[in-house]
Amino acid sequence: MPALKAPASGKQESSRVLSAEIVRFTHRSARRYERRQISWGDRFIDVYNNVLGLGVALAMAGSFVFAMRNEIALRTAVSSIVRNQWFVLPQPALWSLLGLAVLASMSNLSRKLGPITVTGPESTWWLPLPLDRRPMVGPRFLRKVALTTVGSALAYLLFSVMTSLGRSPGEHLIASVAFGAAGMIAVLLAATQQLGILRGRLGRFVAALVLLLSAVVPALAPGPLPVAGLCVAAVGLLILVAPRAGLVSAEELTRGGALASQASASLFAMDSNEVLRALGSGKLPSKNDGGRAAAFYGKPVRGPAAALIRADIVAFLRLHPPLLPPFVWLGACVASLLVEGGLPEFVQLAIIVIAGCATAAGMGSIARRAALVPELDALLPLNGAVVRTSRILMPAAAMALWMTVLSALLVLLGAADPALVP
Repeated sequence: MPALKAPASGKQESSRVLSAEIVRFTHRSARRYERRQISWGDRFIDVYNNVLGLGVALAMAGSFVFAMRNEIALRTAVSSIVRNQWFVLPQPALWSLLGLAVLASMSNLSRKLGPITVTGPESTWWLPLPLDRRPMVGPRFLRKVALTTVGSALAYLLFSVMTSLGRSPGEHLIASVAFGAAGMIAVLLAATQQLGILRGRLGRFVAALVLLLSAVVPALAPGPLPVAGLCVAAVGLLILVAPRAGLVSAEELTRGGALASQASASLFAMDSNEVLRALGSGKLPSKNDGGRAAAFYGKPVRGPAAALIRADIVAFLRLHPPLLPPFVWLGACVASLLVEGGLPEFVQLAIIVIAGCATAAGMGSIARRAALVPELDALLPLNGAVVRTSRILMPAAAMALWMTVLSALLVLLGAADPALVP
């Protein structure tokens, strides 16, 4: 038996070495080509623009953080838009919920885009080769993990300085390290789901529980021991996932790379509709899509306008926008109003505005999909204004219902007059 295992091990090692050489050759050739195409003047302009942009971003972030810190330090309980008797949510609980929302968003986004991916040229040149894929996909995956960890730590450091006024510089640093480890765990949990280590409802439950624990540690004045445990958990997950990076299927690697490229290009072009369309392209249709609106669709109708409106209603019901995000944003609005001591009014209003915009964007799936083929709308025997109105009828009705619930909650908390609801 040892004589049979040795050649297999040697073959694996040679396959790994050959894969690493192919990756190095590709990157070396790409850098050599770029050096030939780009002049020293263009490089100087690129470096200058990047340094200038980074300096401006840091200056804006610093001024914003210290302005918010001073505003929060000077706030009083009467600055809130609700009455004092409603302040029942401790601030650490609010920050923990916010951290959980951020980590869950990071994990969900990583799961959609695929933390382990390849780009289009690599999928054509590397994937068909019968070689070990870990040297091909491992370095990019580790860079994603490292950038996410550092970015999460820096972002939480600014957030901690802005909101936790009683912490010392050392406590701010420890909290930022803890959240950096939490961000690393969020990405690695997405990788475990991509690899099939965590599957089904049990896997989602375990991931949610780990993210909840990771969000609580940075917000509740963490000590060195909990932070060390969080870092050990992050490193353990990395040791579990990194050696298995080459086991992801070629189809999944290509899908994640194409989706990430589409989303990044849409962000660069500042096309929010295209970004939402890219992130929502991986949704699987429900098994009950065909029968959900069959009875309504089978009724007779008079006129092309009524037929178009009915078709858009059926399409909205079949696409079934997810119900969880609107309720989550509604909970975020209420939580910002109930926090102990009261957040500044402009912060509360900003959260409500952001929640409304995010919910409205989520309801616009019909209009976004119809915008892909405007030629079909032009063929309809109807005025263009009627067609556009029909497209937004159901999103507007759903958004009106959401705003009605939010307005009723604001009236209940004493932040508005009952006339706000109608």
